[in-house]
Order: sequence, then structure tokens, then C-alpha cells
Amino acid sequence: MDPVAPLPDLGIVVTIVSGADSVRACLESLRRECSGRRVDIVVPVERERPDVAVLAAEFDEVRFVDIGPVDAEVSNDDPCAEHVRYDIRRAAGLRRVRGRVIVMLEDHGVPQPGFLAAVEDAWRRSDAGAIGGVVDCDAEDGIRAAAWILDFYRHLPGSRPGPSDVLTDVAVSFRKETVDAVAPTWRSGYHEPRVHAALAARGGLLRAPAMRIAQRRPPMSATAFLVERWSWGRHFGRGRGVGRPPARIVAAIIAIVGSPVFGLRALLYAGLARRTIRAAPWVIVGAVAWGLGEGAGLLDARPNGERKTFADA
Repeated sequence: MDPVAPLPDLGIVVTIVSGADSVRACLESLRRECSGRRVDIVVPVERERPDVAVLAAEFDEVRFVDIGPVDAEVSNDDPCAEHVRYDIRRAAGLRRVRGRVIVMLEDHGVPQPGFLAAVEDAWRRSDAGAIGGVVDCDAEDGIRAAAWILDFYRHLPGSRPGPSDVLTDVAVSFRKETVDAVAPTWRSGYHEPRVHAALAARGGLLRAPAMRIAQRRPPMSATAFLVERWSWGRHFGRGRGVGRPPARIVAAIIAIVGSPVFGLRALLYAGLARRTIRAAPWVIVGAVAWGLGEGAGLLDARPNGERKTFADA
């Protein structure tokens, strides 16, 4: 894309998490949503992912951007390595995408009809630091529903519009100049709590429930689910950086002991529905796995919150 050409109305970063099939489903939905709009869609692809790069022939309106050998920048011995790769991909996409308003998605988060219209409508009426959407779930099995509840209990359909303390990085948007202004917080990796805190300081966070995506994760085993919960909890804990060792020890104990309560809270947010009931045991077990991981991450964190396996992509 010509760097001196007028900015498109929307720039969209699609982060690879689940792989080629999920990327295709997301882009097919975006193709329908983007009809008649000036949009720059970017999919950051490291050289280790030729399975995704081949989709360029199928979606010639999308920029599949080579971001180099990410595996060389991440220690595979790190239990947070996969999540670190996601953060690096998001940051790489943000550095390259063009648009007056930037939207960030994950490949298995499929925009629902009217998603981009909702983004445009929200930004016509707001000068917020960031505006986020809500996440539904297409899966009915207990494990995937549990992962959805644990990750997005504060971002479910039916959430009230307006100011919010938190937004999810799988369905979030911001003005280009605003996110560029906080680039030091995301340049080497888009760690949601840190970046969104900086955006909140520049106009607050808003939720627009009409910005709705549906999560379509591939099936996962019980082992994969628990390992994911533990490693993502550890990633989160390492990013918190709560100070010197005594403070980190106290925070780790609270994270572990309070994890079942967190699971119950997530279930209450999800409400009484058949898939919630089916997911309930997995939600509690997954919450405990997260708490153990978060505790380990807090103990491993540096006092300033930096993680040990980050480098620019």
C-alpha cells in the first residue's frame, strides 16, 4: 500500500491464534462486512507459518505481512511462549496497518453481521481512548464453553453499553493517533492490561455491544485446556509486575486461594443457560489452573512488570 495515499477509513489487524482454517473463516466474514468500505486488512505472518501465507492467493484484498522468524525471538522453554507470540503478532500488525480507526481481532473471533457498521457508529459519537465489543461462543461442548466464559465473562452479549473498566483485545478499536501515542506500551508486544490502561488515560474505555464477534475455537482436549489456563495465567501474572518480592508473594497467594471464587464469579456473569451448566465443572477447574499459573507468574515477574522473553518483531 502506498504510504502517502490517504488513510483508509478502517485498518483491521487479524492475529493468528488457531491457524489457517480460522483465518479463512474470519476473513470471509470480513469480506462481507467490508463491502463498499475503504479498509486495510493486515494479517501478520511469521515465516514459520506457510499454512497461513498461502491464503494470500484466496484473499487478494488482504495484506499478509511477513514479520520474520518470531520463533527466534521466543524461548520455547517458556510456558508463556505461545501467548507471547500472539502479543508479538498484534504489535507487528499495529506497526504496519493503516486506517483512521484501527480494529484488532483474532482469527477464531468471527465478526457478526453489522460489526464494522457498529465500529463506525461508535466512533462517530465518541472520543474515547478505546472502544471494545462483546464475544459470543459458537461451541456447545463444556471445555470450549468454559474457556469462553473464563476469558470473556466481562465481555458477554447483553453487556451494557458505555464506560467500562476493561476491554478485550480480541474485539477492540481505537483511533490511529491515539494508539500510536501509547506505542511504547505495545511496540514489543501487545499485553492487554498495560496497553488498555494507557488508552484509558487518553479518554477512557467504552463498550459497544453491537460490536459482536463469535468465538469459534477448534476442539481441545482436557489436557490442552488445563495447560492453556495455567500458561495464560502465568503470562498474566508475569505482566502484572506488582513490586518487590514481598508484594509479589502476597499477590500470588491471593491469586491461588481466590481462584475458585473467580470461577464462580465468571459463572454468575454467564447466567443460567444449558451450556453454562455443562461448562461449570470445567470453569472451576480452569480457574484454579489459571490461579496457580498466575501465582507462578507473579513470583517470576520482574519488579517493573517486564517479561523475560520479549523482543521486537
